[in-house]
Amino acid sequence: VKLYYPAEGESKVITSASLLRSCFRMNPDRILMTEIRGAEAWDFLKASSSGHAGNITTVHESSPESAVLGIVQRCYMNPECQNLPFNVILRRVLSNIDIIMSIKYLDDEDFRFASGIYYKQLHFDDYFRKLKE
Repeated sequence: VKLYYPAEGESKVITSASLLRSCFRMNPDRILMTEIRGAEAWDFLKASSSGHAGNITTVHESSPESAVLGIVQRCYMNPECQNLPFNVILRRVLSNIDIIMSIKYLDDEDFRFASGIYYKQLHFDDYFRKLKE
C-alpha cells in the first residue's frame, strides 16, 4: 500500500506524521519512509518501537555516528522532544535502529562502497558511551 495522503482527508496540510498515523490504522508489516529530513524523525522512531519491525528510511550523513547524531538533532525539531534529555533520545535512536550503513562514492566514478556500519547487537554500548559525551 502506498500512502500519498492521509485517511483524515479534511486537512489540506499533509505531513509525514499524518501519513505515519494512517499507516498505523492499516497495521502494516513494514513502513518505508524514503527520507528523514526533520521533525518526522521522532514519528518514525515511534513507529519503529510500536511493533512495526523492519522499517526502512534514509538520512544524508557521512558516517553511522553522524547519522545517529543527525537523527537525534532532527528529533529535537519535533515539539514532543523539545524537553527530553539528549541521552533519552540517543538511547531511543540506538535501540530502535538495527543497522546503519554509510555509503560513499569512490572518486568521481559511479562506484559506491560501504564505508561504515552500525549493527545494534555489536555496537549499541560503544555508540551510546561515545556519543552521549
